[in-house]
Amino acid sequence: MQFKNSDNTWGLVSKSLHWIIALLIFTAIGLALVADDMPNSPEKIKLFVFHKSLGITVLALAILRLGWKWFTPQPNDAKGITGTNAKLAHLGHWGLYGLMFALPISGWVMNSAAGFPFRWMNWFTVPHLPVSKSLQGPAHSAHELLFLVLAVAVIGHVVMAVVHHVKHGSDVLTRMLPGGNHRTWALGIGVILALLYYVFVAGSSPISSPTEPSNSEAVKADALNDSEKTNGALSRSVEAGSHTDKQWRIVSSDSTLSFVGSYDGAEFKGEFRDFSAEMFFDEKTPKEGFFDVLIHTGSITTYSSDWDASLPDSEWFAVKQFPEATYRTTAFEQADEGFIAQGLLTIKGISQEVPLLFYWNTQPDGTVIFQGEAVVNRTEFNIGEGMWATDPTIGFDVKVSVSLLLEPFTS
Repeated sequence: MQFKNSDNTWGLVSKSLHWIIALLIFTAIGLALVADDMPNSPEKIKLFVFHKSLGITVLALAILRLGWKWFTPQPNDAKGITGTNAKLAHLGHWGLYGLMFALPISGWVMNSAAGFPFRWMNWFTVPHLPVSKSLQGPAHSAHELLFLVLAVAVIGHVVMAVVHHVKHGSDVLTRMLPGGNHRTWALGIGVILALLYYVFVAGSSPISSPTEPSNSEAVKADALNDSEKTNGALSRSVEAGSHTDKQWRIVSSDSTLSFVGSYDGAEFKGEFRDFSAEMFFDEKTPKEGFFDVLIHTGSITTYSSDWDASLPDSEWFAVKQFPEATYRTTAFEQADEGFIAQGLLTIKGISQEVPLLFYWNTQPDGTVIFQGEAVVNRTEFNIGEGMWATDPTIGFDVKVSVSLLLEPFTS
């Protein structure tokens, strides 16, 4: 079989692109229908990631198909199709091309507006389109409508090809069917399916399973209280009252408590919008200082309304039962650059030692720019329980970043 088209038939490239695109479209539709009825779970996420990956692939192949269409001459109209029928056939074909572009692009817009990170077949990150979050709803509606239009168009495309073949004696159907050795075509389809499996399943980066926190490591809230009493933490602010020159106040408008997690291998960002802290610190005498940080867990956002609706649930932050999280330092040490605070982070009643590397930069006007980083394993605090506890779709390690503008405390 020749690669390019001839006057009477389609070449190997055109036929291959036609059937591969058709196969991917049907697969993507099937995945969406199955995943849409599933409860929220790692399996549902994986199916939708595969669905999106196929959509982007269809978009890329449609571009390639159009490029090939202009590169090589197109066959003459199939025999038996003339006049109005020929014009309608051409119109139908261009309509299908339009849908092959519009459907994936509407999905891409919807995903970008929702802020979902997305890696094609778990291999590389697909960038978000620069669209407003307000487009998520309209793009979702357009995506569903375009799916229905595509379904009708494909059915009409197949029906008319059969009608032209049977009623008009046209060769429009036979000249697009795979020619030559059918075993070769079957093998080719098998290879395509195997490649799809490989790039999506085997090609994903392996991530080790989390380590279950032991009871001896997970210090409960009552143990934290005992530790605080031993160290005088509950009355630290009173004891430090004579050192008000070391006490600092957070300028909320210029301060953030943010984090970076991973979703199916792609990074996503979020923050806690409501937090406060008592901070006593002097970089000349760091051992005398302490930080007591209070975080309102209900203020968490990932900038995605879909995700934010789930985070207060019991399997994630259990906001109703545990509306607050705390971080309380127990010691400070000088690092090669900056300082390291040792402290107890308490989330959902579970406390773990979490070191915080931070930089204390005093400004000419007396304010301080505080920059800190820590890494938290979400499973150590039961964030993501049940099926999420051992599934790496939502990454286990979360990078926390603290950026504060501090000013001297005045009573």
